[in-house]
Amino acid sequence: LDPAVYAFLMLQCEFEDEDEVSDLRRGLVFPGDERVLVTVVSDAAGLHVGGGSHWSLLVYDVDADLARHYDSMGRSANEQRARQCAERLRVCFERETVTFEAIDTPRQTNAYDCGAYALAVCRALMMKGDIGFVTPATVEAL
Repeated sequence: LDPAVYAFLMLQCEFEDEDEVSDLRRGLVFPGDERVLVTVVSDAAGLHVGGGSHWSLLVYDVDADLARHYDSMGRSANEQRARQCAERLRVCFERETVTFEAIDTPRQTNAYDCGAYALAVCRALMMKGDIGFVTPATVEAL
């Protein structure tokens, strides 16, 4: 998901306004048959430079009505933002329900590699690999 679309989804779209939701829905297109959306989740609460301090990964499978959250800090404050994002995507895709799963994710060993871990987990998932192979060494190799 484009970061600008994520920012609109989470910080600007008025979900009570059907026209705004409809505009957002039209922008959420998939290039192939699989309707799986991947986005980085930020703990930012506003649209200002330097906002937020942690990134995690949300994988939303539209047809399975399933959202999986991968967080290299464990169950951080991002889980609530990821749940909110999954619910907003559910509304956009006009699905009745979404199941949310917090996935046990390899832990970062410092306070600044969350973005690199989100990318490494995304890469492992795209290659149908095991996220257990995401380690400080593999993250550093990115």
